[in-house]
Amino acid sequence: MLLMLLLLLLLLLLLLLLLLLLLLLLLLLLLLLLMLHQHYYFYYYYYYYYNYYYFCPNYAHCFMFYSYVV
Repeated sequence: MLLMLLLLLLLLLLLLLLLLLLLLLLLLLLLLLLMLHQHYYFYYYYYYYYNYYYFCPNYAHCFMFYSYVV
């Protein structure tokens, strides 16, 4: 009986820790989004040139992705 209670307590503690970790991850994601919003102003566009897709978050930065679909 005592062992079962101890196990239940341990499980509850583990669940609480997992929930806390999830909350921390969510907070980190929100912080990252805020940082991105500060830097890139959410002005972006895509374009396709030859076999490459270009993703431009703003006028100064572009990221290039190779297209495997012909």
